[in-house]
Amino acid sequence: MLFYNFGILFYSFVIRILSPFNSKASKWIYGRKNVWKEAEGISRIRITEKKKVLWMHCASLGELEQGKPVLTQLQKALPNYLFVITFFSPSGYEIAIKEDLNAQILYLPSDTKRNSLKFVKIIKPEIAVFVKYEFWLNYLNALHQNNIPAVLISGIFRKEQIFFKWYGKIFRKALSKYKMIFLQDSISHELLKNFNLANIKLSGDTRFDRVLMLKEMKIAVPGIIEFCGQLPVLILGSSYSEDEKMLFEVLVNHPKQFQYLKMMIVPHEINAARLKELSGQLAKNKIKFSTLAGGIDPNSRVVVIDAVGLLSRLYRFAQFAYLGGGFNNGIHSILEPLAYGIPVGFGPRHNRFAEAAEAIALGFGKEINNSIDFHAFLSEFSEKGEAYQRAVGNINRYILEKSGISQTVSHEILKMLPENGEIFD
Repeated sequence: MLFYNFGILFYSFVIRILSPFNSKASKWIYGRKNVWKEAEGISRIRITEKKKVLWMHCASLGELEQGKPVLTQLQKALPNYLFVITFFSPSGYEIAIKEDLNAQILYLPSDTKRNSLKFVKIIKPEIAVFVKYEFWLNYLNALHQNNIPAVLISGIFRKEQIFFKWYGKIFRKALSKYKMIFLQDSISHELLKNFNLANIKLSGDTRFDRVLMLKEMKIAVPGIIEFCGQLPVLILGSSYSEDEKMLFEVLVNHPKQFQYLKMMIVPHEINAARLKELSGQLAKNKIKFSTLAGGIDPNSRVVVIDAVGLLSRLYRFAQFAYLGGGFNNGIHSILEPLAYGIPVGFGPRHNRFAEAAEAIALGFGKEINNSIDFHAFLSEFSEKGEAYQRAVGNINRYILEKSGISQTVSHEILKMLPENGEIFD
């Protein structure tokens, strides 16, 4: 633990040094400035309202989205509980405080032994729920010492992680401190079986339930229905220039084949420089386009979505989708479009995403390495022929089979709560 504790202190020191020059580091420091006052405020609510506490910790925005279906189920079952959600990263915290999550939101203090014991003493949770990747050793020890159960939901493990290294003994030991580790996939389950852990359970990925929740949140986009009409629509979701280049090459080389295809492009980064680059490429390839901010022209072939937060709601208007990032750090979530029952394509860097391999195996996901692959993808799914109908049927069965995980996990968590525990004073 000595090296771990030193690493935590060193990380905090480096963040402080960087904070004057890095906005994310600055937010990380500033957000924790009043964290103990905020924690004491939560404690006062707990005592005044005589409520028990359920604590959920998410690293960032992605983990929050993954935790929301379980959070929703637990809130329904525990209406008299006080829910506390903590974050490590500013990106998750800043979104969460703007949402109506019916919970107290704050940053997690650094994982020192002193901080962890102090935080647990103030918050006094009945149970702690960590999402996906969160392995804070001092917090796990503090919870264990106070006989507070901790669970990990949607956990995912890969052999490259520190648990499976010769120097990862303290991390392996920490896994036994969880009351239960709910795992996303069989690969993770097989890896942890080698440690002879009795607290692991293959449950599945709560993201399937989350994308189905998002599907129900309909949003009106002025002009989008008129733009789509009855024509086939392709969405490029979270796209990079490499992704767009392949599409433009196919459209230029096969102008008649795809002359009725409509497209919505949602860039990964929506800023002036990126939008200027994309607009320039569209103009260069003589592809008529309009933008959401400038007003959608129903006669244009492409609409550039120059606004954040809409992508997951736009898939309902599409016939198929291509997800960006497969030539960069990894593909954007394919579960969002699959929730709407539409086939997907993506670049080659998808090895960290089990659902991508499953989509390929089941025929509704295509790995695209170049414009030739992109042409084949468009040819197969731009018409609602036999291949398309078969893919849609497979998607719907796949999503149905994978959904409902959050309810199962929540039920297991509820069974861990003390039936007649005294309210902390």
